[in-house]
Amino acid sequence: MSRESIHEVVGATSIDVDGHSLVLVPPPAGPAVLISDGSRRVVLVADLHLGKAASFGALGRPIAGDLAMRIARADLDRLSTLVRQTRATELGVLGDLIHNRAARDPGVMSEVASWRAEPLIAPLTFTLVRGNHDRHAGDPPSSWGMRVVSGPWGLLASTPGPGGEPRPAVVGLHEPALVPGSLAIAGHIHPMVTLGGRERSACFAIRSGLMIVPAFGSFTGGASIATLPPDIAPTRVLAVGPGRVIEAPRALWAR
Repeated sequence: MSRESIHEVVGATSIDVDGHSLVLVPPPAGPAVLISDGSRRVVLVADLHLGKAASFGALGRPIAGDLAMRIARADLDRLSTLVRQTRATELGVLGDLIHNRAARDPGVMSEVASWRAEPLIAPLTFTLVRGNHDRHAGDPPSSWGMRVVSGPWGLLASTPGPGGEPRPAVVGLHEPALVPGSLAIAGHIHPMVTLGGRERSACFAIRSGLMIVPAFGSFTGGASIATLPPDIAPTRVLAVGPGRVIEAPRALWAR
Protein backbone atom coordinates (compact mmCIF):
# COMPACT_ATOMS: atom_id res chain seq x y z
CA MET A 1 0.00 0.00 0.00
CA SER A 2 1.45 3.36 -1.01
CA ARG A 3 2.05 6.18 1.43
CA GLU A 4 -0.59 8.22 -0.40
CA SER A 5 -3.27 5.58 0.21
CA ILE A 6 -2.88 5.44 4.00
CA HIS A 7 -3.64 9.10 4.64
CA GLU A 8 -6.97 8.22 6.28
CA VAL A 9 -5.32 5.98 8.88
CA VAL A 10 -4.41 8.23 11.80
CA GLY A 11 -0.73 7.93 12.67
CA ALA A 12 -0.05 5.01 10.29
CA THR A 13 3.58 4.44 9.37
CA SER A 14 4.89 2.60 6.32
CA ILE A 15 8.06 0.59 6.94
CA ASP A 16 10.21 -1.94 5.09
CA VAL A 17 10.98 -5.28 6.75
CA ASP A 18 13.13 -7.71 4.79
CA GLY A 19 12.03 -6.10 1.55
CA HIS A 20 8.32 -6.19 2.39
CA SER A 21 6.33 -2.97 2.67
CA LEU A 22 4.14 -3.03 5.77
CA VAL A 23 1.87 -0.40 7.28
CA LEU A 24 1.81 -0.17 11.08
CA VAL A 25 -1.41 1.21 12.53
CA PRO A 26 -1.42 2.65 16.07
CA PRO A 27 -4.35 2.95 18.48
CA PRO A 28 -7.16 3.78 18.58
CA ALA A 29 -7.77 1.79 15.37
CA GLY A 30 -4.77 -0.49 16.03
CA PRO A 31 -2.28 -1.73 16.94
CA ALA A 32 -2.32 -3.63 13.65
CA VAL A 33 -0.29 -4.46 10.56
CA LEU A 34 -1.61 -3.88 7.05
CA ILE A 35 -0.24 -5.86 4.12
CA SER A 36 -1.27 -4.91 0.59
CA ASP A 37 -0.94 -7.18 -2.44
CA GLY A 38 -2.75 -5.59 -5.36
CA SER A 39 -6.48 -5.43 -4.59
CA ARG A 40 -5.99 -7.70 -1.56
CA ARG A 41 -5.52 -5.84 1.71
CA VAL A 42 -4.97 -7.96 4.81
CA VAL A 43 -5.06 -6.35 8.24
CA LEU A 44 -3.52 -8.35 11.09
CA VAL A 45 -4.17 -8.06 14.81
CA ALA A 46 -3.22 -10.33 17.70
CA ASP A 47 -4.35 -11.28 21.17
CA LEU A 48 -7.87 -9.91 21.61
CA HIS A 49 -8.57 -12.19 24.61
CA LEU A 50 -12.31 -11.67 24.28
CA GLY A 51 -14.27 -12.43 27.44
CA LYS A 52 -11.28 -12.22 29.76
CA ALA A 53 -13.25 -10.22 32.31
CA ALA A 54 -15.93 -12.94 32.35
CA SER A 55 -13.28 -15.53 33.17
CA PHE A 56 -12.28 -13.43 36.19
CA GLY A 57 -15.90 -13.50 37.32
CA ALA A 58 -15.92 -17.28 36.98
CA LEU A 59 -13.00 -17.36 39.41
CA GLY A 60 -15.01 -15.40 41.95
CA ARG A 61 -13.31 -12.06 41.42
CA PRO A 62 -15.79 -9.18 41.68
CA ILE A 63 -16.57 -7.55 38.31
CA ALA A 64 -19.49 -5.63 36.86
CA GLY A 65 -22.00 -8.06 35.35
CA ASP A 66 -21.74 -6.76 31.79
CA LEU A 67 -18.08 -5.69 31.89
CA ALA A 68 -16.87 -8.45 29.56
CA MET A 69 -19.53 -7.57 26.99
CA ARG A 70 -18.74 -3.83 27.17
CA ILE A 71 -15.01 -4.47 26.72
CA ALA A 72 -15.71 -6.77 23.78
CA ARG A 73 -18.00 -4.20 22.16
CA ALA A 74 -15.38 -1.46 22.52
CA ASP A 75 -12.70 -3.67 20.93
CA LEU A 76 -15.06 -4.71 18.12
CA ASP A 77 -15.83 -1.05 17.43
CA ARG A 78 -12.08 -0.43 17.14
CA LEU A 79 -11.82 -3.32 14.68
CA SER A 80 -14.60 -1.75 12.62
CA THR A 81 -12.71 1.54 12.58
CA LEU A 82 -9.56 -0.32 11.54
CA VAL A 83 -11.35 -2.07 8.66
CA ARG A 84 -12.98 1.16 7.51
CA GLN A 85 -9.81 3.24 7.59
CA THR A 86 -7.58 0.64 5.94
CA ARG A 87 -10.24 -0.52 3.46
CA ALA A 88 -9.26 -4.07 4.37
CA THR A 89 -10.57 -7.02 2.38
CA GLU A 90 -9.33 -9.57 4.91
CA LEU A 91 -8.92 -9.65 8.67
CA GLY A 92 -6.49 -11.99 10.37
CA VAL A 93 -6.17 -12.64 14.11
CA LEU A 94 -2.77 -14.03 15.09
CA GLY A 95 -4.05 -16.08 17.98
CA ASP A 96 -5.78 -15.78 21.35
CA LEU A 97 -9.13 -14.55 20.12
CA ILE A 98 -11.08 -15.94 23.10
CA HIS A 99 -9.35 -15.90 26.48
CA ASN A 100 -10.42 -19.37 27.74
CA ARG A 101 -13.50 -21.58 28.09
CA ALA A 102 -14.85 -19.52 31.00
CA ALA A 103 -14.63 -16.45 28.75
CA ARG A 104 -17.31 -17.79 26.41
CA ASP A 105 -19.85 -15.51 28.07
CA PRO A 106 -23.23 -15.58 26.25
CA GLY A 107 -23.30 -11.79 26.01
CA VAL A 108 -19.80 -11.67 24.50
CA MET A 109 -20.51 -14.50 22.06
CA SER A 110 -23.73 -12.85 20.90
CA GLU A 111 -22.02 -9.47 20.59
CA VAL A 112 -19.36 -10.88 18.27
CA ALA A 113 -21.94 -12.71 16.14
CA SER A 114 -23.94 -9.49 15.72
CA TRP A 115 -20.79 -7.54 14.84
CA ARG A 116 -19.77 -10.16 12.27
CA ALA A 117 -23.14 -9.66 10.53
CA GLU A 118 -22.74 -5.88 10.19
CA PRO A 119 -22.60 -4.64 6.56
CA LEU A 120 -19.00 -3.42 6.85
CA ILE A 121 -17.73 -6.66 8.41
CA ALA A 122 -19.85 -9.39 6.78
CA PRO A 123 -18.00 -9.38 3.40
CA LEU A 124 -14.56 -9.80 4.98
CA THR A 125 -12.55 -12.97 4.77
CA PHE A 126 -11.75 -13.66 8.43
CA THR A 127 -8.93 -16.00 9.49
CA LEU A 128 -7.90 -17.03 13.00
CA VAL A 129 -4.50 -18.60 13.60
CA ARG A 130 -4.99 -20.75 16.70
CA GLY A 131 -3.05 -19.57 19.73
CA ASN A 132 -2.41 -21.26 23.05
CA HIS A 133 -5.53 -19.66 24.57
CA ASP A 134 -7.65 -20.70 21.58
CA ARG A 135 -6.59 -24.31 22.04
CA HIS A 136 -8.05 -24.13 25.55
CA ALA A 137 -11.09 -22.01 24.70
CA GLY A 138 -12.09 -23.97 21.61
CA ASP A 139 -12.75 -22.70 18.09
CA PRO A 140 -15.22 -19.84 17.63
CA PRO A 141 -18.82 -20.73 16.72
CA SER A 142 -19.77 -21.03 13.05
CA SER A 143 -21.94 -17.91 13.38
CA TRP A 144 -18.73 -15.86 13.56
CA GLY A 145 -17.85 -16.89 10.01
CA MET A 146 -14.14 -17.47 10.59
CA ARG A 147 -11.66 -19.78 8.95
CA VAL A 148 -9.48 -21.35 11.65
CA VAL A 149 -5.96 -22.54 10.84
CA SER A 150 -2.85 -23.66 12.63
CA GLY A 151 0.24 -21.62 11.86
CA PRO A 152 2.22 -20.85 9.90
CA TRP A 153 -0.43 -19.22 7.71
CA GLY A 154 0.85 -18.18 4.26
CA LEU A 155 -0.08 -14.55 3.66
CA LEU A 156 1.68 -13.47 0.48
CA ALA A 157 2.43 -15.19 -2.81
CA SER A 158 4.95 -17.98 -2.59
CA THR A 159 8.54 -17.71 -3.74
CA PRO A 160 10.74 -20.63 -4.84
CA GLY A 161 12.67 -22.37 -2.06
CA PRO A 162 16.16 -23.86 -2.41
CA GLY A 163 14.77 -26.96 -4.13
CA GLY A 164 12.22 -25.05 -6.20
CA GLU A 165 9.38 -25.82 -3.78
CA PRO A 166 6.89 -22.96 -3.17
CA ARG A 167 7.49 -21.04 0.04
CA PRO A 168 5.30 -18.22 1.43
CA ALA A 169 7.03 -14.84 1.45
CA VAL A 170 5.14 -13.75 4.59
CA VAL A 171 3.50 -16.01 7.18
CA GLY A 172 1.31 -15.44 10.22
CA LEU A 173 1.97 -17.24 13.50
CA HIS A 174 0.86 -16.99 17.09
CA GLU A 175 3.98 -17.88 19.03
CA PRO A 176 7.04 -16.08 17.60
CA ALA A 177 9.46 -18.25 15.66
CA LEU A 178 11.75 -17.88 12.69
CA VAL A 179 10.45 -19.56 9.50
CA PRO A 180 13.30 -20.13 7.03
CA GLY A 181 12.86 -18.08 3.87
CA SER A 182 9.80 -16.18 5.12
CA LEU A 183 9.01 -13.09 7.15
CA ALA A 184 6.98 -14.29 10.15
CA ILE A 185 4.47 -11.95 11.82
CA ALA A 186 3.43 -13.16 15.28
CA GLY A 187 1.69 -12.21 18.52
CA HIS A 188 1.60 -14.01 21.89
CA ILE A 189 4.24 -11.91 23.67
CA HIS A 190 2.26 -8.62 24.02
CA PRO A 191 5.61 -6.78 23.62
CA MET A 192 6.30 -3.69 25.71
CA VAL A 193 9.31 -1.38 25.81
CA THR A 194 10.36 0.94 28.61
CA LEU A 195 11.91 4.07 27.14
CA GLY A 196 14.57 5.88 29.11
CA GLY A 197 13.64 3.95 32.22
CA ARG A 198 10.32 5.78 32.51
CA GLU A 199 7.62 5.43 29.85
CA ARG A 200 6.29 1.89 29.24
CA SER A 201 4.72 1.44 25.84
CA ALA A 202 3.36 -1.34 23.69
CA CYS A 203 5.56 -1.85 20.66
CA PHE A 204 6.24 -3.63 17.42
CA ALA A 205 9.37 -5.72 18.01
CA ILE A 206 11.29 -6.47 14.81
CA ARG A 207 14.33 -8.42 13.76
CA SER A 208 15.30 -9.98 10.44
CA GLY A 209 12.71 -12.64 9.65
CA LEU A 210 10.30 -11.76 12.46
CA MET A 211 7.88 -9.09 13.62
CA ILE A 212 6.02 -9.39 16.94
CA VAL A 213 2.92 -7.22 17.08
CA PRO A 214 1.35 -5.71 20.22
CA ALA A 215 -1.81 -7.11 21.78
CA PHE A 216 -4.99 -5.60 20.33
CA GLY A 217 -7.28 -6.39 23.27
CA SER A 218 -7.79 -3.53 25.69
CA PHE A 219 -7.96 -5.88 28.70
CA THR A 220 -4.50 -7.43 28.36
CA GLY A 221 -1.10 -6.96 29.95
CA GLY A 222 2.33 -7.02 28.34
CA ALA A 223 5.85 -8.41 28.56
CA SER A 224 9.09 -6.47 28.33
CA ILE A 225 11.16 -7.06 25.20
CA ALA A 226 14.15 -7.29 27.57
CA THR A 227 12.88 -10.75 28.60
CA LEU A 228 12.86 -12.22 25.08
CA PRO A 229 15.36 -14.99 24.29
CA PRO A 230 18.20 -14.12 21.90
CA ASP A 231 16.75 -16.02 18.91
CA ILE A 232 13.67 -13.74 18.79
CA ALA A 233 15.05 -10.61 20.49
CA PRO A 234 14.38 -7.49 18.40
CA THR A 235 16.95 -5.28 16.75
CA ARG A 236 14.35 -2.61 15.98
CA VAL A 237 11.46 -1.35 18.08
CA LEU A 238 8.58 0.95 17.18
CA ALA A 239 6.62 2.16 20.20
CA VAL A 240 2.90 2.84 19.83
CA GLY A 241 0.54 5.23 21.53
CA PRO A 242 -2.70 7.01 20.58
CA GLY A 243 -2.26 8.12 16.98
CA ARG A 244 1.47 7.44 16.80
CA VAL A 245 4.08 4.88 15.85
CA ILE A 246 7.55 6.06 16.88
CA GLU A 247 10.93 4.49 16.17
CA ALA A 248 12.59 3.93 19.52
CA PRO A 249 16.40 4.38 19.48
CA ARG A 250 18.12 1.38 21.00
CA ALA A 251 19.94 3.60 23.48
CA LEU A 252 16.58 4.34 25.14
CA TRP A 253 15.50 0.73 25.64
CA ALA A 254 15.52 -0.19 29.31
CA ARG A 255 17.93 -3.00 30.10
